Amino acid sequence: KKGEQRDHVFTFTNTGTENVTIEICSACDCMTLDWTTLPVKPGEKGVIKAHFDTTKKEPGDVVNDFINVILENRDPASGYPIIYELKYQAIITE
Repeated sequence: KKGEQRDHVFTFTNTGTENVTIEICSACDCMTLDWTTLPVKPGEKGVIKAHFDTTKKEPGDVVNDFINVILENRDPASGYPIIYELKYQAIITE
């Protein structure tokens, strides 16, 4: 509902063979994020906490957006940072 604040925790497991470190997470201005900043060892879990603020939205708005997760780790083949997207959707009601 418009004016509500919603929190969600995305949990992930490092299924690789080396430590994974999140460099930055980004989303729209209606979302604030906090994430695991220490390296996540293989087999361990990390979290991304998302706080969604509906006050800037209007009833009837449909929010289809992404949280971009950019790792400090590089793709071995290309040398580029590894990027993941977490998709979320919200439908604002009165």
